[in-house]
Amino acid sequence: MENVINTLHLCGRVVGKPVVGHEAFGEKFYYLTLGVPRLSGAMDHLPITLSERLLDGALLSDGDALAIEGQVRSYNKIIEGAGRLLITAFAQKIVELDERENPNQIQLTGTLCKAPAYRTTPFGREIADMMLAVNRAYGKSDYIPCITWGRSARFAAKLSVGDKITLTGRLQSRGYQKQMPDGSVVEKTAYEVSVGHLELVEGAAIGNLLAQINRSFAICTFLKYHMELAQSSRKEISMNKHFYINNNQTLNPGLHHEVHTQEHAAQLGIRSAQYVGYFASEVEAVAQAKKIYFDADGCATCCPKAHRG
Repeated sequence: MENVINTLHLCGRVVGKPVVGHEAFGEKFYYLTLGVPRLSGAMDHLPITLSERLLDGALLSDGDALAIEGQVRSYNKIIEGAGRLLITAFAQKIVELDERENPNQIQLTGTLCKAPAYRTTPFGREIADMMLAVNRAYGKSDYIPCITWGRSARFAAKLSVGDKITLTGRLQSRGYQKQMPDGSVVEKTAYEVSVGHLELVEGAAIGNLLAQINRSFAICTFLKYHMELAQSSRKEISMNKHFYINNNQTLNPGLHHEVHTQEHAAQLGIRSAQYVGYFASEVEAVAQAKKIYFDADGCATCCPKAHRG
């Protein structure tokens, strides 16, 4: 079996308060932001997915030091009606913090699933963008955007779809501006691997046949990914619901502000409510509602998974 390489080491401090992102087979996973320093003094704010089992009952707060080892993962999510590829650092282990270590290290081995996009900035800096397919257990793959510079960018520009490469670098956050259809400009953040070292895994002796097989496999894998993205987009759109929060505290135990689906809120005839958002689960909706009212709770009828009573 092929040796899969996807390793990540991050050290930094928690930014803000972790929230419960999702639950799988009774195991809760927290979403949090980790501030990781660069040598330049700048800070990368990176998305982390962390199992409650790694915390062993401990709670993380804003400013807490945290060091993790894990993998870079990608997943699909519907944002503003369109499918988006999102990147997260999936923690597999919490390790002892060592400030002498490089706080941001990553190593990947994978296959190029798109032709590298080489360009030169107005200041003459050479850049190449790559999309790397990295295999994961159970037949899954993570699609990880990478960016490289200078001589490495020129080297990447000569690579083809299907080429297998190995690289080291760091996971970075990069702010940019996106112009909307109405002419307004919105601040966005991209997450990508900034490549420090890059090399081709295959030697010339393997020959063109294997390269062609790899290219065909990579193209099929990437097409499969887009088909799954379209299917998940349609599925998620059908599963998502609109949620509202009651502005008045209910008479249920605890006097909570309850979160309801749009349909249930209409059935109850709630006169004063705020729109929370469009979510695939009541857990996500209640997490967002807590930003409006700290005592927000899911309705026992329409949001039972997020109801604490």
